[in-house]
Parts: sequence; C-alpha cells; structure tokens
Amino acid sequence: MTWSWWQPLTKVFFPLVLMPLLACEDLVSNPCQDYVDYVCTCHADDPNLDCETITAANANAGADQYLDCEIEHEALVEVDAQMGHECGGDTASGGVDSGP
Repeated sequence: MTWSWWQPLTKVFFPLVLMPLLACEDLVSNPCQDYVDYVCTCHADDPNLDCETITAANANAGADQYLDCEIEHEALVEVDAQMGHECGGDTASGGVDSGP
C-alpha cells in the first residue's frame, strides 16, 4: 500500500467535518413544535389553549426558547395525567381525549 498526501486528510479532515454534522442531530427535535402539536391534537376543544394562538406564538421559536417549550409541554402532559385524560393523537406522552 502506498502512502499519498490525502491519507492524513481522511484521518483528520473528514472527522472534523462529519462531527459537527452529527451534532446537528439534536436540532432535528423541536420541543416548541412538539408542544404546539400536543396542544392542537389533545386540547383542540379547550378554550384556554387555542391552537392558532399557540401556533403563532411558537412559529419562529429559536433554540433559545426550546427549554421553555419543553417545560410547558411537560407540565401540560403531567396535568393531563393527573386528571386522567388521555390523548388519542400521535403525540409524545399522553394527553386529553376530546372524544367519547
């Protein structure tokens, strides 16, 4: 096997390029969108949680707001669980079933 100038690049350059791309995997999840989806699916008939208002409020949510959205979502899921409500939609962790 012969050595060429590009071999060191494959051991240094490619990992340096690929590692940041793999780190972006965490950005795929959007807690604000998860919260909006949960409210719109599980609380569609709740006048205190208007889907359009919450959607608009979180439309341009950045990563700096993700923690707030996650806290709101988890708190709502916890209240729903305590109340014995279950969500029939495809959302994470329970919710309110608006149907019979």
